[in-house]
Amino acid sequence: MRAKRASKEIVKGDGRQAAADRLNITVGTARSHLSSIFDKTGTKRQAELVRLLFRK
Repeated sequence: MRAKRASKEIVKGDGRQAAADRLNITVGTARSHLSSIFDKTGTKRQAELVRLLFRK
């Protein structure tokens, strides 16, 4: 659930630091959540993830 929220914040385009600040987590934790989402979706970069999320 946290990874999903983190991915939604990161997709807003403000960057990892802004997303981490909004979620009250560290940038490292945001990066970890993002990595988990990459694994689950088969993506490797934020741009790929954004394209995937906007297609759905």
